[in-house]
Amino acid sequence: MIENIYFVGFALGCMIAIALLSQIFTPRKSGFFLGIVVLVLAFELLLSWTSQSGTSAFFNTLPPDILLNYLLIPPSLWIFLQYHTDPGFEVRARHTLLYIPALIEFMLQILSLAKLAHLKGNLLWTGFSEYLPLLWFVYVLIHYWTAYLKKPGNSGIQKKEGLLLNRFKLPALMFSLTLLGIFWITFTLIGWKYYFVIEYLIIFLFFGLAFLNFLEGQSFPRPSGKKNEFSRYNDPESLERIERKMTVEKAFTDPGLTLKEFAGSVQLPERYVSYLINHYRKMSYKEYINQYRIEAFIAKANSGEKETKTILALAMESGFNSKSTFNQVFKNHTGKTPSEFLK
Repeated sequence: MIENIYFVGFALGCMIAIALLSQIFTPRKSGFFLGIVVLVLAFELLLSWTSQSGTSAFFNTLPPDILLNYLLIPPSLWIFLQYHTDPGFEVRARHTLLYIPALIEFMLQILSLAKLAHLKGNLLWTGFSEYLPLLWFVYVLIHYWTAYLKKPGNSGIQKKEGLLLNRFKLPALMFSLTLLGIFWITFTLIGWKYYFVIEYLIIFLFFGLAFLNFLEGQSFPRPSGKKNEFSRYNDPESLERIERKMTVEKAFTDPGLTLKEFAGSVQLPERYVSYLINHYRKMSYKEYINQYRIEAFIAKANSGEKETKTILALAMESGFNSKSTFNQVFKNHTGKTPSEFLK
């Protein structure tokens, strides 16, 4: 019975991995690297299934542990996270160097299979194939959570239409992987005998990914009015890219930033950016960017900068290019003039 659960988990993991790996041919290339992580974890369940079901004899030609390359996980997870935390990140040829340790492990496994190398019981091999990926994985997790906790706005997530789930997806995924890392450390360093907890956690992770992708895909969506020319783009991901450009890079502080220039900076078609803002935020591009400018002005004023700078200076720093425009936009946004608001 238990071995059947492992096999179902392996099959589900493979299906998710294939779906994610196929994204290498789409604008959502980050999914490809998450697919590598999922595939390695799926092979972990395959190995558990073979040991539980007694079918190891069927894998004498190509043992499943030769495909269980843990050194694929840390670099793939790191690149995936870079895609989702750094708006300007793009995979370069130099990033392939991160996979050299995994390639070395695979080649040594092949040599061992051909009886040209003896790896079992070798301390150097154990350190390279087990401890190195574990330490590397822990480093990636610490790097992510450190950056996440320092990132402005995480203490008060804005519940903007349809994006609350999207904002929690990455932290939820990383929380699950962090739990996996904790159990991995326990099993590797302490020799914890309840290894099945890791396997169940992997299965839970796979079902969670499948469920989240089901919700994101909106399996029974209502017609959205989205033009066919933009059907290849993913709305939540594109909208998150736009908002990262505003919140992280403070694009709104450029007083002359046109829609065309902004669309170019996020590498999306101008009409598509306009569509996203109109459809999901129910406002025009000018209203959208001015909203960020007003919020920036209020934050500056509340931080005490108004004691050393004029209202106009704060407005200019927030992205406005004239006093009259600032006063008009501010009153439309708050219902009060700047002076009244700051009293």
